[in-house]
Amino acid sequence: KMSDFWKDFSFPTPIDDILKKPTFTLEEFLNEDDVVTETRNQKKEKLIAFLCKKPQVEKLVSYVVEPADDEDNEQKRVRYPVVSCEILCSEVPPIDSVLYANTELLDKIYNFFEDAELHPFHTNLVCRVAATLTLSHVKETLKYMRSHDNFLGRFLKHLNNPAITDFLTKLINLETQGSTNNAEDVAHWLVQERLMPRIVDQFNPKQPPEQQEYACHALLDIMTACPKDSLLMQQLQSDEVLKTLLQHTLSNEGHRSALLHGTHVIIGMMNGLTDAEQEEENPIDIFNPPRWISTVLSYFPQYKHLLLNPPVSNKQFLPFGEETKMFGFPRIKILELFHTALSLGFPLIE
Repeated sequence: KMSDFWKDFSFPTPIDDILKKPTFTLEEFLNEDDVVTETRNQKKEKLIAFLCKKPQVEKLVSYVVEPADDEDNEQKRVRYPVVSCEILCSEVPPIDSVLYANTELLDKIYNFFEDAELHPFHTNLVCRVAATLTLSHVKETLKYMRSHDNFLGRFLKHLNNPAITDFLTKLINLETQGSTNNAEDVAHWLVQERLMPRIVDQFNPKQPPEQQEYACHALLDIMTACPKDSLLMQQLQSDEVLKTLLQHTLSNEGHRSALLHGTHVIIGMMNGLTDAEQEEENPIDIFNPPRWISTVLSYFPQYKHLLLNPPVSNKQFLPFGEETKMFGFPRIKILELFHTALSLGFPLIE
């Protein structure tokens, strides 16, 4: 039929012209704007057959993880890494099979995070590839992660990078997005790897203030991604972890950053109770508060002491030389904590 003819008809593309040549290189395809679309369509068998060869997959990975030696070559510096990332994120089974059949290629992707300083541009690309592979191949990726000691540690040392925390929240989101046992296995693995205690350890007074800020944002992001009754939330709310957080926050050796950001996390946990009540339309039993509320309340006398006796000098000099006392952000944060606790309506708090 004529309709069938037009259905299967397509005009030749630059990709077709390359495929007609006796020999061609990966870079020739990376230079073409429609290579990503053609890869995702998987209709050009010769193109897919070329891209899924191990040497080509290895080059795609290299472009994603390795900054170009020649900074003046914009193709190698920007285009090739971006297009390579798009191809690796296209979820083409033959390409993914090469990656998981050759774990040295996965090593190359995840060893990127071993560096003390990460290249911002490449970090975004590598995290995108890692997230896509994880979401597409949960079982295989989890098996790979479990086979490496301290796999999670390479990510936790880069909590200052939004792409890293985004990758972690995508791992956590598997518990809500998938009903498979594999998704639950990821949650169990994160708990076994002590994700929450290790982030809470960043509030240690010996850590620099900026690290505590990053840890605070990471915990808030995780709390947003987690179901309220998830294993990770149970780990955070446990006596051991919560007391560690509060002790770091209220430590005499601590500084303003620990007090501000640690208290902000506690406020976030309390707000989570209200959010859960609104989402589930299930009223909280005010006479039976969660156990962790009692743990937090046991530290309120120390908060009260800090409110009346701020840990840092709050004296300031006005432009005309007159000395005045400022209320200070730490005390404002403590008042916010008290207000949030009272708004929950638990008689235990009042």
